[in-house]
Amino acid sequence: MSLRDKICLLIDDDDDFRMIVRRILENLGMSVKEASTVHIAFKIIENWIPHLIILDLNLDKVDGFTFIEQKNANPKIANIPIVVCSAHSLKKNVLKVTQLGASGFIAKPIKQSLLIQKIRQVLRSKEVESYIFRDSDNTVINIKTKSDLVKINENFCVLTSGVKFNEPIKIQIESNLFKKFDINCNAIESIGPSRILNPGEYETTFTMLGISDKSAQNIRTLRNNWINNEG
Repeated sequence: MSLRDKICLLIDDDDDFRMIVRRILENLGMSVKEASTVHIAFKIIENWIPHLIILDLNLDKVDGFTFIEQKNANPKIANIPIVVCSAHSLKKNVLKVTQLGASGFIAKPIKQSLLIQKIRQVLRSKEVESYIFRDSDNTVINIKTKSDLVKINENFCVLTSGVKFNEPIKIQIESNLFKKFDINCNAIESIGPSRILNPGEYETTFTMLGISDKSAQNIRTLRNNWINNEG
């Protein structure tokens, strides 16, 4: 996706870090607004509503955790995604910002490629409209997303992606990997809610529906290839 003309609010009290990240984002075509404190950040938001916020946790007077809580309480900006960039990368901090609704966490010192990847992932996921499905709902929604196949057998598969499933739901799936190994699957059905791996990354287990004997054999071949490659 193109990041050109997207606005990023960068909240960090380290001048050098802000300069580095600004250059990275401007090279992608993004506009960058800078704030060294939470107070300045909210002043900027009064005039500019960003598409994305990059946030440090260790800020003067008001920390990053409090900023997220205050943002969430403001309906005008509650849905703006946040990527946290912090040297305080303890598991409890990652878990806390995830629970507060942050879309990503990158430990400092950051890698440019990882930052760009995370920004693209977060902004791409925001383009997917949220929808609540009902039992009587026949609405069809097409979603194209990158996912990784973690496990597979004739009955189940486990995928990681940026899509979170809260309830069991049956979906049709098109996969380049399935096409490569000639695996024909009528549909897959999620089993329970997705498990959070990282901010914006979820693991979901699916039941494989309508698998033919030939496809089951192809799945076994695929699994054997994995085992041989790992060995």
